[in-house]
Amino acid sequence: ITPEEFSVNLQLCKADWRSTWMAEQMGYSANDTLAPTFAAHLVSLAAQNVAAGIETSIWQGVNATVGQFDGFETLFTSQAAQPAAMEIAGTTLSAANIVAQTALMTAQVPSTMFKKQNLNILMPTSAVQFYINAQAALGYRDNFNVGETPLNFQGYEIKHCPGMSDDVMFLVSPDNFVFGTGVLADQEDIRVIDRSLTEGDHNVRIV
Repeated sequence: ITPEEFSVNLQLCKADWRSTWMAEQMGYSANDTLAPTFAAHLVSLAAQNVAAGIETSIWQGVNATVGQFDGFETLFTSQAAQPAAMEIAGTTLSAANIVAQTALMTAQVPSTMFKKQNLNILMPTSAVQFYINAQAALGYRDNFNVGETPLNFQGYEIKHCPGMSDDVMFLVSPDNFVFGTGVLADQEDIRVIDRSLTEGDHNVRIV
């Protein structure tokens, strides 16, 4: 594992928020302060965006792109030792073909790994939606559109991976996946710096 350092640095001007519903808490003087509720909102928003960015990079990331590292999709496509039969030709997924395309993957499972409990099918959001739509159209347990369709295909559990690209699926053992970090708490370190207390301006920095 080659560690890389990533950071998020945002700067907002409090003047842009004076006309919003937060104005009453922020005040309108030259020494207006950042409303605590809005500061909490900024922290929550930054955390969500960072989490979504990491999730996407874990799957789709390309190390040559600033702010990303090689994701699993990038690493898998560069594996020359992967048996050719296990690399299913790409196609545009839809509710009409999602079942057949998923069956192509399960057909390539070696007999030594058949029905092992740790084998999962990984799908992006779009594929999961197609699968649920297909099950409804097929009349899952004669319920059709009623109730929740289990994410399971022929005994293999389907895992929803929001960061994956559309039209990509994997059948894998999650035990072989590793995402390493230096200090896990670093991903939860978010700071809101009100520059009016130090620089005298109206800017707020999110680090």
